[in-house]
Amino acid sequence: MAANGKAQSAHDEYVGRLRAYGLVAAIIIVLAIVSFAVAPSGSGIAGCRSILFGTSQPCVESLAIETLNSTMCAGLHPAYANQCYLAIAQNTSDQELCRRINGSVAAGQCYLYIANSTKDPALCSMVNGSAGSECAYSIAVETNDTSACPGGSGTGAGKECASTIYMNDAVKTGNAALCSEITSSNESNDTYGIIINSSLGKYPGLALNITQILEYGAITNATVGAMGICYTSVAMRTGNESYCNYVQGSALGNACTEYFIRSNQSKSGSFNATALMGYCNQAGANSTTCKYGLETVEAYDSGNLTICKGIPAPYSYNCYYYLAEKYNDSSYCNYIANSTINGACVGDVSGLYNNATGG
Repeated sequence: MAANGKAQSAHDEYVGRLRAYGLVAAIIIVLAIVSFAVAPSGSGIAGCRSILFGTSQPCVESLAIETLNSTMCAGLHPAYANQCYLAIAQNTSDQELCRRINGSVAAGQCYLYIANSTKDPALCSMVNGSAGSECAYSIAVETNDTSACPGGSGTGAGKECASTIYMNDAVKTGNAALCSEITSSNESNDTYGIIINSSLGKYPGLALNITQILEYGAITNATVGAMGICYTSVAMRTGNESYCNYVQGSALGNACTEYFIRSNQSKSGSFNATALMGYCNQAGANSTTCKYGLETVEAYDSGNLTICKGIPAPYSYNCYYYLAEKYNDSSYCNYIANSTINGACVGDVSGLYNNATGG
């Protein structure tokens, strides 16, 4: 009997515990229901609060952003707070909020957004690494302000940035004097960046595309610099051949002059390279380049592939390249032995490249 009594007592205690747990669970459920039922909707932070679970951080973050109330961000966990400050800063352009963001990378994103939005290059200095320099470069070119170039316009990226602005101004206004302001190392290292970041593609009347410009140097082992490209572009845009004189002695200078020779010849009849070979005697060390350049122009005007075949490589590459573009036929590119230039030729004909200086 004693054993039975103990068993019964244990059973009663177990049942009692179950009832107690059940009662607690029921109370929790009721409180939860009541808390959601009585929590005000759309009434500030109180709308994000429940009796059991305190305040919902995502809810407060959303409310802060919706109302542009940055004060609400302060009490949030850092991850939510960063997102909160960033979103409000993007909507208000309030750079003070960027200072409240934890972590240099996250804060940098905030400054970068506001800098680009407000065109304020000073904020770019708050962005670490190359992103800050690129930010200033972009804004300087967009606002046409050399003083905004990263690190000033005297060194490194600042020189390239300032040269890009001078290039834009020179071609836009037809003021060749601005070309002389291009102080970048003036040559292949910076030329590509200057062309890519300039607005040359917006101006009609230019006879060269970016691939051809860069390849003048590759084909003839000559230096093709941004200043020369600037003078050539202004000459072509304004129709003033005299500007070609500033790039004489280079492959690009000859190309500039050839452009006008071709233009003038087309007005008076068929192009005759032989009759113009005397001009090449003035080209000094570049007389050979000049000669083959004139023959290339003649081949282009007449569409005579045989003339191109009579020009030795690598000078013949331009000849085949021009015919490929003239007839939009990449089969002419097959005559180009240099794989890089061959690929560029096929790419241009296929429309893979934008004409940065094409009119």
